[in-house]
Amino acid sequence: MVGGPAALPPRVRARTDGPEVVGMAWVALVPRVPRPGKLNRLSADIQSVFVRPEHRGQGIGSALVEAATAHALRLGALHVTVHSGRRAVPVYERLGFVSSPELAEFVGDHFPEVRFAADVAGGQGMLARILSKRHNINCEVIDPRGWVLKGVAHRALPYTADLADYYDLIIGLHPDQALRPVVESAAAVPVLVLPCCNFWSPGTKLGRDALLAAISEHHRATGGTAEPVTLGFEGPMNRGLVLRPPSR
Repeated sequence: MVGGPAALPPRVRARTDGPEVVGMAWVALVPRVPRPGKLNRLSADIQSVFVRPEHRGQGIGSALVEAATAHALRLGALHVTVHSGRRAVPVYERLGFVSSPELAEFVGDHFPEVRFAADVAGGQGMLARILSKRHNINCEVIDPRGWVLKGVAHRALPYTADLADYYDLIIGLHPDQALRPVVESAAAVPVLVLPCCNFWSPGTKLGRDALLAAISEHHRATGGTAEPVTLGFEGPMNRGLVLRPPSR
């Protein structure tokens, strides 16, 4: 179920099991200070997502978050935020929510030479927006879902490694199915990758450390370098790699 202030047209999304509602999400839509030419400005905050315990683990919560986000963007929200407990952080990160200021600071500090970047599977594009506004890095989202914030440059298509030639840096924050092409991009340009799930070697059970080790070994075998990094935001998926191309 998706709701908003009474002044805005309501939209409902529900997951049901027969006549029973098993999950709901609430997104608050908040008016922002008007600007010349933009009198109706909104921000959105996802404040409550709940799935009955016996129905968890089926992707219902993720679907509700995506529905709430899409609803807010359709109504013109400039930002969609969420305040989450620690246990739910990986879920929101997989859906494209990030601790954007911390990650943007890391990119700005570690890649001062970068002027064009791609945020693969970047969801709403909040990271791309901050990099563009605060760090003078032209960043666009490459994500087939195509539900970015207004004003964020994006390509609504699956990422492939040949796209790396258009950028100075590829960012893969939990890129899921795009993990391998993101890593393979490091043959041409630097890559910052934080893998979440094992889309690297399907059929092989790899925990976080083993997954990072497998990616590092693969890239070093090509002659490139792999530097382990830990980012400043909380959560179990804040460890990743900076991959740099082989010396030419």
